[in-house]
Amino acid sequence: MPGYLFLVSPDGMASAWVHPLDRSTGNYPQYDAWVDATGLNDADFEALVTRLQRAN
Repeated sequence: MPGYLFLVSPDGMASAWVHPLDRSTGNYPQYDAWVDATGLNDADFEALVTRLQRAN
């Protein structure tokens, strides 16, 4: 989705497409600690989710 960020929750169990303005306005504080995975390829995304899930 052009212009949106693909965010992954800190525990690696959820993800969401979020518009950058939603994140920067402070109206959606639930996304503050989420990791931006927008530009990751499949292998890097899998490694990120695996690392987050193991850490929790």
